[in-house]
Amino acid sequence: MNTTPIGLLLVLLVCAAIAAGCGTTLAPPTPTPQTISGMTRDRTSYTFLKWNGGLAIMLVDQCDVHSLSGSGVDGESDRRNGDAQWWDQDTNEWQDGYEWELETPDGRTAQLSINNVQYDLEQGRVFRIDAKGDQVTVQQLDRDLANVQPNRTSCNNFVTADPELTKTTEGVDTE
Repeated sequence: MNTTPIGLLLVLLVCAAIAAGCGTTLAPPTPTPQTISGMTRDRTSYTFLKWNGGLAIMLVDQCDVHSLSGSGVDGESDRRNGDAQWWDQDTNEWQDGYEWELETPDGRTAQLSINNVQYDLEQGRVFRIDAKGDQVTVQQLDRDLANVQPNRTSCNNFVTADPELTKTTEGVDTE
């Protein structure tokens, strides 16, 4: 086999390029959730977020309108925020219910705050929120969301099967 210096140099350059390329890794894409907001027949509302990494969170309340925004991915984490409002029949005006923010780097762990209060998701990932009245109260519940799918039938079945979630606003235990 007859090799020339240019051929050897070319082989060395190709090997060096391959070795340099093998050392770099692309960051995995930031996960984005499947989301749904809905209302059961008894007017219990919910917002459900579920990531392929296993993280699932549900917010349940008696509010009339929900928004989900800030669904931007910044390359390092997925950030979501939303709010809820309710119609006050006495004043014929919309009232602010509550605001929430969530950030997850991987679709498995997250930081969640409701009205600027941080919640430890190890204590539960379902939140029953009483937003009507002078004060917003949050009841954190430890429920298994693994089998809940991000569709109306699955979410409605989950919410209506749990008496703690379907209590009227006045019936929420805040302790």
